[in-house]
Amino acid sequence: DFNTAAIGETVWNFEDFFDQVDGRSARLVKQIIKRQSLAWMSVDDRIALADLFAVQSLRTRLSRTTPLSIMEQLRESVRKVGYDPDEMANMALPSERALRLNAVKAYLQRDAHRAAFGRLVPALYRSAADARFIMSDHPVTLTNAFPYGEALVGAQGVLAHLPLSPTLTLTLVCPTVVQRYELIERADMDPDRRARMLAYRAGFRTGEPIGVDDAFVGRLNDLQISRSRRYLYSAADDFEAARVLLGAHPDLRSVESHIFVGEMGRGPRRRSQMPEGMRLVDSGPADHGMLKIDQNEEA
Repeated sequence: DFNTAAIGETVWNFEDFFDQVDGRSARLVKQIIKRQSLAWMSVDDRIALADLFAVQSLRTRLSRTTPLSIMEQLRESVRKVGYDPDEMANMALPSERALRLNAVKAYLQRDAHRAAFGRLVPALYRSAADARFIMSDHPVTLTNAFPYGEALVGAQGVLAHLPLSPTLTLTLVCPTVVQRYELIERADMDPDRRARMLAYRAGFRTGEPIGVDDAFVGRLNDLQISRSRRYLYSAADDFEAARVLLGAHPDLRSVESHIFVGEMGRGPRRRSQMPEGMRLVDSGPADHGMLKIDQNEEA
């Protein structure tokens, strides 16, 4: 009954809404796995790929529990400052029926979401050692390559990951990240790091798989674990990494939202990856960067 909604006395099943995109996506994934490459893809295939990411990020249970979680957090914030959210018409919790219908609306009106994924550059990662990729019930995971970046599909520096098989993960990479790899010759770095970055650049350019080690696979698997709502899937009955991570962070065993509402009157949470000290972050439509501030003088 996940894709049903009651309208009056009628129960509406909207499962068939997904038939066309599911069929197209299945053919696309099958060809990527068969060819072990993205080089063959046409412009239409790239659009279908962006749509695959959009749909797989919108049709999950987490996409429905997130609005409810946000409203619950807002109600608690209002309660802390002395107001009763039950007496405020615009603070009512959405019903399950409303959440389901809003999910249909988001799916049908996903053009902007698809376009946000479509601006990113597709790359293919292949496990080059023993580790294998796992998948969760919220399979599209977002990260950012920069300590100041947001894990949002429209953010500069974003990377969107989607496992396709035990040995392949498809990643959509922000063009500003790809541009850094194009400028490797200008950077001063040790030979081993340069070799790794050249291999990545070749994969970005050609669409051929980028070989990654067990540590890299483990990091993407940790994302699947931490960003899932409840369930994990693997080709092998080996979930030891999940048990370790969930043992250290039991709050991740059941996640209702990745969005957290801050307390009124307080600033946002400190970003864990930001270096110590004062930094100036500058971001525009084409690029972004961060500078260290060594001295701050009063005017």
